[in-house]
Amino acid sequence: MRATARYPDFWADRRTGPSFRSGRVACGQRAAWVLDMWLPVLVGVDPSTYAFSDPIQLPRPSDRALDIIALAASEGLVWALWPDGLVRVEEATGSPSSITVPIEVGMRSLAVGGEAAWVLAGGRIARVDAHSGRAERFLDQADRVIALVFGRGYLWTLSWRDPATNQHSLLARYSQDSAERPATLDVEGAVQGLAIGNDAVWMRSHRFDRDGELHTFVIRVSPETLDTAVHEI
Repeated sequence: MRATARYPDFWADRRTGPSFRSGRVACGQRAAWVLDMWLPVLVGVDPSTYAFSDPIQLPRPSDRALDIIALAASEGLVWALWPDGLVRVEEATGSPSSITVPIEVGMRSLAVGGEAAWVLAGGRIARVDAHSGRAERFLDQADRVIALVFGRGYLWTLSWRDPATNQHSLLARYSQDSAERPATLDVEGAVQGLAIGNDAVWMRSHRFDRDGELHTFVIRVSPETLDTAVHEI
């Protein structure tokens, strides 16, 4: 996508010229939200007319030149995550606001849903209320977590069971109200990728056989029972 900026000074931070270079994309209730590849500028694209909204300049959490590492949309809000901060944008008004998260550094993953944003940072997971913006620690022992998603009313995390070899993983399903007593599933292999659809949780696993040959599998997990179906690809 290439669009002409209505306010060229928004792009004057790192380069000159009115071009917009598409980067991360998140699908919201009102639009597809596209982030500029280099700058903290967000543009909405109407799904029926393909018309562009006014560009929204996102507030930086600090003066350091850090790139946004995650963009997600849910329940009328768009969330942008920096390594050291979180920004919430209301789809209806295009109004951005900075959110204070009780984990100051090392933010590296974001999930949205259940009227909240879930942030993985510094070996902990924080829950940010979508309405008030109030953030609180949800899980303190998440140093092995490598991915998280929200779906079917639960927060799902994927962790290394054995960080030394990365050959065994752990899928955990948390209630959105409490981090206590999660349902868990041991997964064989080095798992990469975690996604949730309408009726299943999906993962991809790499495994070596006895001859040292690498095999790749797609794993389908029932959200309610955690029963699995494994298919080699």
